[in-house]
Amino acid sequence: MVKIETSIWAYPWDLLSEGVENALDNISALGLDAVSIAAAYHSGKFLSARNSERKVYFPEGGVVYFQPSQARFKDLPLQPCVSELMGKADILAGAVKHCKELELKSVAWVVGTHNTRLASSHLELAAQNAYGDPYIYALCPSNESVRRYVAALTEDLLDQYPFGAIEVESVGYMGFLHGYHHEFYSVNLGLFEQALLALCFCPACERMADDAGVDVSHLKDEIRAAIDRKLAQPSSLPADSLAELLDFILPRAELSLFLRKRCETVTQFAAELCSIAHRQSAKFYFAGPVFAQPTAMGWVEGIDCNLIGRVVDRFEVSLYFDDPERKAAEAFSIVGRGLPCELEAALNVGHPYTRSCSDLVASAQLVQQAGFAALGFYNYGTLPEYRLKWIREAVKSLRGAF
Repeated sequence: MVKIETSIWAYPWDLLSEGVENALDNISALGLDAVSIAAAYHSGKFLSARNSERKVYFPEGGVVYFQPSQARFKDLPLQPCVSELMGKADILAGAVKHCKELELKSVAWVVGTHNTRLASSHLELAAQNAYGDPYIYALCPSNESVRRYVAALTEDLLDQYPFGAIEVESVGYMGFLHGYHHEFYSVNLGLFEQALLALCFCPACERMADDAGVDVSHLKDEIRAAIDRKLAQPSSLPADSLAELLDFILPRAELSLFLRKRCETVTQFAAELCSIAHRQSAKFYFAGPVFAQPTAMGWVEGIDCNLIGRVVDRFEVSLYFDDPERKAAEAFSIVGRGLPCELEAALNVGHPYTRSCSDLVASAQLVQQAGFAALGFYNYGTLPEYRLKWIREAVKSLRGAF
């Protein structure tokens, strides 16, 4: 059996808190081959189980953890905001240097369109639903200015740091449910409502649809009517919300065309970013859908893995399921597509996705048996010590050390 590459995701604030070299030494001791370090990330609230000085951390939202070149961004409407942590240390430089000493592969982890800071201050570039409501956490990839910003970020980052690969997350369209601060809804939202509310009709998306021959006004009217009907319906969720969604989409040729154009836009965007990475002698990894599960629902985010797999070096699949059978079904489903790129599986080592060491070992072995080229574990800074030890045992099992 071919050796599977193993890695872990890590945040710069956790590396800095522990000491960059000390943290990377600990990661290397787990037997891992690589570490993915966030270089551009979104807002969040993190419980740091092992940190003795602080337990809850709110990172700066929508910032980058390096000093971008002013010349590269001077003509762009979107400007990167640099983290205050850069005033303490160049975390990425120290990490890349020590990774090389440890023979640990370093990967730059970049979040693209998921940026509340930029979307809320540039509503003209934010996603908008069929009612015209802006989603202030989501930049829309149909906008050329958004794509240029993420491309400049990718190029600048790889120009400054010799990462072996760049991993890009959220460069497509965002889902509706976001976990936004004090997010309220008083109805039971199924896949039907979530998918239709996620569709973007910002001016750039309307131009894209219009160029494809879609009657945008009529399509928006149909979607609004469908959402209004569902939200007013007194009954609970249908027996199969996915079946209802497909029944709505399939007879509507213009909606199907619109969804296809969204996937083509994201695929072209991924191809452009991959070309930039290759010019910088780095591999390009594409993280699959973040808000749409399973991966087959990726079209909600404009992600068709069959298209993406043709233009990237690696496609990453989140196996974030607490049911082992559901996890296995997703793993074999993706591998069975026969994508021409490498496949990486992501396992969440936290509760409830992983309940025991034997559970994680079994999941890791499933990933290897299914035929994935790589396996990533989430996340170094949030896990208690005993769960980090589970990772070490899982890696040992993949190496035949048991």
